[in-house]
Amino acid sequence: MGEPDSQPSGHQVTEKASSGILSGTRWLSLSMLCLTIISFVQNILFSRLLTPRELGLIGMIWSVLGLGQLFYDMGLSNALVQRTSLTRRQISTIYWLTVACGCVLMGLVLMAGTMMANFYKEPELKQLVPWVGVSFLLQSIGQPYWALVQRNFRFRAMAIIELCAALTSFSVAIFLANRGFGPMALITGSLVMAGAKTMFSVAAGHDLFRPRFEFRFDDIRDMFQFGVFQMGDKITNYLASNVDYILIGRYWGPAILANYRLAYETAVRPLSLVNPVYGSIAFPVMSKMKDDKAGIRNIFLKALKGVTALTFPMAAGLVVLADLAIPLFYGPNWQMAIPMLCGLGIVGALRTVGNLGGSVLLSQGKAGRSFALNALNLLVLGGGLYLAVGQGVQFMIWCNLLILVLIVIFTWHWIYWDTIQLSWREYVSSLFGPTLSSATMGIGLYLLRLAWRMYTKTPESIYLWIPAGVLIYVLFWWCYDRKFVKWYINALVFR
Repeated sequence: MGEPDSQPSGHQVTEKASSGILSGTRWLSLSMLCLTIISFVQNILFSRLLTPRELGLIGMIWSVLGLGQLFYDMGLSNALVQRTSLTRRQISTIYWLTVACGCVLMGLVLMAGTMMANFYKEPELKQLVPWVGVSFLLQSIGQPYWALVQRNFRFRAMAIIELCAALTSFSVAIFLANRGFGPMALITGSLVMAGAKTMFSVAAGHDLFRPRFEFRFDDIRDMFQFGVFQMGDKITNYLASNVDYILIGRYWGPAILANYRLAYETAVRPLSLVNPVYGSIAFPVMSKMKDDKAGIRNIFLKALKGVTALTFPMAAGLVVLADLAIPLFYGPNWQMAIPMLCGLGIVGALRTVGNLGGSVLLSQGKAGRSFALNALNLLVLGGGLYLAVGQGVQFMIWCNLLILVLIVIFTWHWIYWDTIQLSWREYVSSLFGPTLSSATMGIGLYLLRLAWRMYTKTPESIYLWIPAGVLIYVLFWWCYDRKFVKWYINALVFR
C-alpha cells in the first residue's frame, strides 16, 4: 500500500488556504476573463459562418450528450479533492476506474445517433453524434490529474491549462468552419479541447501521480459512495440547466433553438464561467477547513460577493444593451434573440449565485444531500418549463427566473444554515452592495440612452455605453463599499 499524504498542521492549512484564495482568485479570474472573450468571439464568428439550423443541430447534440461528460469519472474527481488523505493505490484505483468509464461511455455514444435523430426528427444527427463519443475517453484520461492539480492548490496551472486548451480548440473550430465543414467544425473543436486539456493536465500533475497497475476497489469504497452521490448531483444539475434546450429543440425546432442558444451563450455562458473560478478555489480550501465553520462562512461570503460583483453588472448591461449587442455582433438575422437575451441575463446571474451552495455541501461531505436537492430542483424546474413551453420561449424564460428564486428560498436551510450556520442576514448583506450598484448602473444607462437616443441609434453606439456603464458601476460601488473594493483589487492584481 502506498504512503498516505503527510498532514499539515491547522495553522499551515489556514495559511495555505489564505494564500491559495488570493493566488487562485488572480489566476483563475484572469483565465475566466480570457475564456469569456474567446467564447464571445467564437459566438460572433459562428453566427456568421454557420446557418441558424446548423447551430441549432449543435445545440441539440450538446443538450443531451453533454450529460455523458458527467459519467466519465463517476463523480470520483471531487472525492479526490475532498478527501483529507490519499494513498497511491487509492489514486491508481480511481484512475483506472475513470478510464474504464470513459471507454464504456464512448461505446454508448457511438450507438446513440439513431435514437437522437428520431427524438429530434433530424436525420443529420445520425452522422454527427458518434464523433462526440471520443471526447469522453480523452477526458477520462486527464480528469484524475486535473483533480490532483486542484487538490494541491495549483491554480496558476489550472488557469494556463484551460486557456491553452480553449485557444487550441477555438483555432481549429474557426479554421474548419471557414472551410465549410458546418457543424463538424464545432464537434472537432470539442475533441481538440478534450485532448489538449488532458495532455496539459497530465503534464501539470505528472509529479503528483504516475499510473501503475494497482486496483483495489475496497480501498475506495467510501469514496465511491461519495462519488455516486456526486455524479447524481451533477446529472440532475445538468438536466435542470439544459431542460430548456431539450424542450425548445423538441417542440420549436432547430431555428428557434439556435436563436435561444445564441442568447444563452451570450448571457448565461460567460456568467457561468465566473462560478467555476470561485468554485475551483473555494471547494478545495473549504475541504481542508471542513471543521472550521466560521472560516468556511468567511470564505463563502467573500466568494459570493466576488461572484455577484462580476455577474450582476454584466447581467444588467445585457438587459439594457441587448438591442444593440445582437445586431452589431451577430448580424440582422438574429433579431429574435434580443428579448431572449434580456431575460437570460438575469437567469444567468441567479444561477451563478445559486451554484456556489454546491461547494459548501461537498466540502462538508454531504454529496447525498446535494444530489437530493438537485433532484428536487430538476423535478420542479423541469415540470414548470414543460408546462410553459407551449406558451412560447419568452414565457419559459420568465418562468425559469421565478422558479429559480423560489428554489433558493425553500432550500436555504438545508444548504447553508444546517451546514455552516450561515444566516439570511449575512447572505443578503453580501448580495446587497453588488445588487444595488448593478441596478444603479442599469437604470443610469437606460436614462442616458433615453436622453441621447437621437444621437445613438446605431448598434455601434454600444462602444460608448459599455465604458459609461462600467464607470457608473465602479464609482457607485466604491462609494458604497470601498473596503471590499480595495481587498478585491488587491486579491486580483497585487497578490
